[in-house]
Amino acid sequence: MYLARAAQRRVMSIGLMPGSRLPCHCTSMGRVLLAALPEAEARALLDRSDLTPRTVHSLTDPAAIMEAIAEVRAQGHCVIDQEIELGLRSIAVPVMNVRGRYCQVVYGI
Repeated sequence: MYLARAAQRRVMSIGLMPGSRLPCHCTSMGRVLLAALPEAEARALLDRSDLTPRTVHSLTDPAAIMEAIAEVRAQGHCVIDQEIELGLRSIAVPVMNVRGRYCQVVYGI
């Protein structure tokens, strides 16, 4: 669920609405959600996914993506720089419940 979104005033902008779908391997929200899964489950999901690059910056190697997911777990947030679209940077932060489990994701562009 999107709780917050910030967009720049530009001639063109990305139009994300509730229900929009983007690939998990090259989006900040996707990586935060993958980080919430057990490592084996995240890897299995990546193995079943189309890892086609969206830009020249997109990670497509499953091992590199898993390293990025481990970094998300350690940092507690994810920043993506031009992996989904050139010139686009995004950040996602998980919202934890009282048990320290992921319950929602805050996503901003």
